[in-house]
Amino acid sequence: MTTQYSHTDAELIQQPIGYRSWAAYDAVVSRIRAALADIGTTQPQWRVLAQVARADSPIHNTGGTVWHH
Repeated sequence: MTTQYSHTDAELIQQPIGYRSWAAYDAVVSRIRAALADIGTTQPQWRVLAQVARADSPIHNTGGTVWHH
């Protein structure tokens, strides 16, 4: 997936910082989403997996509430 922007890299310097910030954000997020799609996951799924992976203790379920010790 390639995103098309309204300006070339050389013309980008003439644009306001807001546009450049959006263009950078869009490029990064598009790349991340494409990489995650390659491994068959989405950003929300990856966030959950990342949280579980860095949990430093077992999760105990008590009465429907999840507690971390």
